[in-house]
Amino acid sequence: MVNHITQEGLNIAYSPEIWEVLFETVPSTKLGLEIDPAHMVWQGIDYVKARTGSTYRAIWTIV
Repeated sequence: MVNHITQEGLNIAYSPEIWEVLFETVPSTKLGLEIDPAHMVWQGIDYVKARTGSTYRAIWTIV
């Protein structure tokens, strides 16, 4: 996780597997994700599957 520290702070929601744990751990309906698909492409993650196949409460996509 140390590799995910940025100038803006620590990114703890950097993969779909972590999202699942995050939403299970924090049951608040006010918790959501903001996704930049370009980052997922760079990581080799299928961003369409991650976005449309999710069961998460709120996901916002940056275009």
